[in-house]
Amino acid sequence: MARAGGGVARAARVPYRRGMAMLTRCIRVGSIRGTVIEAHFTWLVVLAVVTCLLAVEYLPKRFEAAEAVYWLLAIAVAALMFATVLLHELAHAYVANRRGLPVPRITIYMFGGASHLPRPPRTAGEEFAISAAGPAASIVIALVLLGAAFPLGLRSPVGSILFYVSLVNFALTVFNIMPGLPLDGGAILRSIVWRRSGSFSKATKVVRNTGDVFGWAAVAGAIVCLVLGQWGFAVSAAGLGAFMLVASRAVRGAGTSDLDHTLNRLTARDVMRRSFIEVPPETPIQRVVDEYMIERGELAVVVATGDQVAGILTVEGLMRVPRAHWPATPVQRAMTPRGSIRTIEAVDSAVDVMPLIALGNFSHIPVLDEGRLIGLITREEFVNRVVLADLLGYGAPATEEIEAPGAAAAKSPATEPETEAPGGDQGPGGDSPG
Repeated sequence: MARAGGGVARAARVPYRRGMAMLTRCIRVGSIRGTVIEAHFTWLVVLAVVTCLLAVEYLPKRFEAAEAVYWLLAIAVAALMFATVLLHELAHAYVANRRGLPVPRITIYMFGGASHLPRPPRTAGEEFAISAAGPAASIVIALVLLGAAFPLGLRSPVGSILFYVSLVNFALTVFNIMPGLPLDGGAILRSIVWRRSGSFSKATKVVRNTGDVFGWAAVAGAIVCLVLGQWGFAVSAAGLGAFMLVASRAVRGAGTSDLDHTLNRLTARDVMRRSFIEVPPETPIQRVVDEYMIERGELAVVVATGDQVAGILTVEGLMRVPRAHWPATPVQRAMTPRGSIRTIEAVDSAVDVMPLIALGNFSHIPVLDEGRLIGLITREEFVNRVVLADLLGYGAPATEEIEAPGAAAAKSPATEPETEAPGGDQGPGGDSPG
């Protein structure tokens, strides 16, 4: 990274930032062993609905207490539900970490979550182990809560809370093991078909079609429930069917080409420029234009004071200043300030970068590594690196036999050696379905 005064500068320290789109939709709750825990805004909807239903309907029917007690207990139940969903995702993260896949971020959504992996599983066995960990954890949690609820009494305050949360965990587990993507059940089924067929693309198509079948079956069940007057079951079945059909269409739209695999296996680090120009805020625009943009062909420079990044000056930004004012106007007057810059973590998937580059108005995206600015992603660099990786066949996934419980695993004839991502041990990212 070059400074305006010449020489090589160290990477600038900047605060952690996922990007404005993420920040407006997620709230950072904390971190566990380096994994950031986020709550999506939809969780606030769950919090409000669950709290109201419990305080107004469920708890008053179980035991007598003051109204304030009902509301306090309802909030406690909502918090406990959040904790159980988080434990589900932490199970995914634990198995992923054991297989060399550190999980930088977990996001809790409405009735579920996502463990953001630095790359998607490279083998069928890896996908099976990571995907199955979540439902297994949820079943254990539900059984433990149910076992604790009965001795306390199902109509006691604590017993009724534990019983309710155990039922919610059972229900979410049943929903989550449905054989459709992006649910865990779909990922588990795909890993089995992938191992047997040796083809990731074929396995994805099978699971997609299975999701369609279950989706339409749920819709048909909803119609039957309506005819029988079972409105509650009808609404639930219709919601399940709609979710699986929409998710199936999303998977179909995403495609399963080699280019898709390539994007999934590349990280932001793999597609960034590691060298970039850094200038102080008081630098005249004219100097940047003459020395860096015209002479060196740079389309953007980082504006910083010491280790504090103030923003980015792009060609689009300086063109907003009249040309006659360039000699006397400092770059800080024309730069995009740090608060308006979209950033991305080095371990995030190239899939996360693509919509920002292709659809967003972001020609340069800073890449962070533990808060340090280590590179910039440009449209040209992104396209060139993805095309090169695809041309070299970097997107072809390996296969691996799944070791069934109690049985010895046999190697699949289609097994291929695992490959390393360009520039590091880790490839890029996918989300472990919640």
